[in-house]
Amino acid sequence: VGKNGHVPVSLVRSLSSAREPKLTRQITRQQSAYKRQESEHVVEEEVEPAAALRILKMSKTEWHYLLFGTFGAAINGSFPFVFAFLLGEIFGVFAKNPDIPAERDEMEEDSEFWALLFLALAFLMLFGNTIQSWMYGIAGEILTMRLRKQAFRSLMRQETSYFDDPYHSTGALTSNLATHASAVQGATGPRLGGIASSLITAVGCLVLAFVSGWKLALVVLAFLPFIIIGGMMEMQIYFGNSLGGDTINSEEAGKIAVETILNIQTVATLGKEESFYDKYMEAVSEMYNKRKRKGIISGLFMGLSQSFFLLSNAAAFRYAGHLVQKGEMSFTDVMKTILAVQMGAMMAGQLSALTPDYVKAKEAAGRLFKLFDRTPVIQSDSTEGLQPNTNEGFVEFKDVTFRYPFRQDVKVLRGFNLTVEQGKTVALVGSSGCGKSTAVSLIQRLYDVEMGSVLVDGNDVKSLNVSWLRRQIGIVSQEPVLFNCSIRDNIAYGDISREISQEEIENAAKAANIHDFINTLPKGYGSMVGDKGTLISGGQKQRIAIARALIRHPKILLLDEATSALDTESEKVVQEALDRACVGRTTLIIAHRLSTVQKADMIAVIKSGHVVEKGTHQKLLEMKGVYYYLQQAQA
Repeated sequence: VGKNGHVPVSLVRSLSSAREPKLTRQITRQQSAYKRQESEHVVEEEVEPAAALRILKMSKTEWHYLLFGTFGAAINGSFPFVFAFLLGEIFGVFAKNPDIPAERDEMEEDSEFWALLFLALAFLMLFGNTIQSWMYGIAGEILTMRLRKQAFRSLMRQETSYFDDPYHSTGALTSNLATHASAVQGATGPRLGGIASSLITAVGCLVLAFVSGWKLALVVLAFLPFIIIGGMMEMQIYFGNSLGGDTINSEEAGKIAVETILNIQTVATLGKEESFYDKYMEAVSEMYNKRKRKGIISGLFMGLSQSFFLLSNAAAFRYAGHLVQKGEMSFTDVMKTILAVQMGAMMAGQLSALTPDYVKAKEAAGRLFKLFDRTPVIQSDSTEGLQPNTNEGFVEFKDVTFRYPFRQDVKVLRGFNLTVEQGKTVALVGSSGCGKSTAVSLIQRLYDVEMGSVLVDGNDVKSLNVSWLRRQIGIVSQEPVLFNCSIRDNIAYGDISREISQEEIENAAKAANIHDFINTLPKGYGSMVGDKGTLISGGQKQRIAIARALIRHPKILLLDEATSALDTESEKVVQEALDRACVGRTTLIIAHRLSTVQKADMIAVIKSGHVVEKGTHQKLLEMKGVYYYLQQAQA
């Protein structure tokens, strides 16, 4: 208000936006929401990879599964060098001369003996693979389930400001629950079994090769790096992690598709179907091109690795012929050495291919452990704090200053003072962003004030038990959130501290003016409302939300623009329900349309984070200040 008592025209214009037709405001909100979704990307903060020991400690309760799994991995890991040994002996058997009777009989006996050993090895491998995959698989899934449970529980414990952090966007947090929890299996579970098996194979094969013929082993080992690269590439291609870099494009294509489908009405209203089709095809085409390049490069590396594998055979057989001719090696030992080195090299390649997954697992575990270790600023599950036997519903703001934790440059409330007496109805009016909804959030202690205090019955909300405080408050917002379950469950969710009877649910529905409508539905209170309440109208959703707020018998009722998004007919029905709900309760109303708050016991006009006018509707009109000009603008 200026020195001459007049209100600046700019302020009146900013406040008069409430005169806009409802459809215009709804489309504007949809466009704004769409733009926010369009610009939202999953941004992950840098974290320290978790220590391998801590990851293993998370699996300590599954030690018996891991023990049996390691036993199976030892059997599987021994297969390659045992196979190389047996195959070498078989080659030695068939190298004998069948024209000599003694050697022919010996060949028949030896071939039968080694064949039986191969048969035994087959059953042993069946047992080893089954035990390894079964035990490690169970251990890995139990760990994943435990991580997801703990991650979700930890998320539910965090204060509201935690979710305001750009690093804690919806995409990042859901990724934490879904992707990161399962990614930790790269350091445990089946991958741990693969690592153990590959290590045993690599060591066993090298020992067999050097025992059978160390000179020839050194020659074959010269080709080892190239064979390892080949095995690594094969494993990476198998697991789909090599040379692609197309994950981002895949996520982008999925993101565009989800956004388009979820906002199909807005897309159609804006006539942007072709635009989104082009964006989707651009992402898909980029993914196609990257995968095509991936196939070419992978094929090249595979071809080179196979070539070096054959080159190693050429060099090995040439040098082996020299050693056999000199009598330094037998034919059997030659085959054992070559097979052992090559199979050991391939297993080493597979082991190195698991390294990227192991690194990702440690990073994923680091993100999860950071969430687990975080202590919330406001602990909603804490048993500490006052829990008074009675609550009168007296609310007071004393010199409150507040900024949102991630908007420190904006002081939302400054020197905010307001008293809401027991059983009275107080309305907050003012331009968007002036601090109305913030004040409501502070009463629920979704945030803590920077300076000053918020009192309920004379007690600072910081001294009260958070869960107890929120049970005393019922809230109905502009866009009520309903869960994808029955109407009965949605209403009963209003108070989960006790068992809610059907009679009590119906009484709350009657008070909310929704009981008659529910009875017209085929399944009555058992009817599903759909995802986010899409199966019912806005007015019906709002009245169910009112019933949900009333079911807890709150002493304090917060109405955050509860009727602003409704049509005239729905608004009238909902307003009647709200008027009944306010009786006998301390009520704080946020409204843009002044016609809905004229009956309030007191109206507080907020500007720039503090109260500039307060009084009854008639008193404020007589003052001819901000409220008067706002009323004139909406007339």
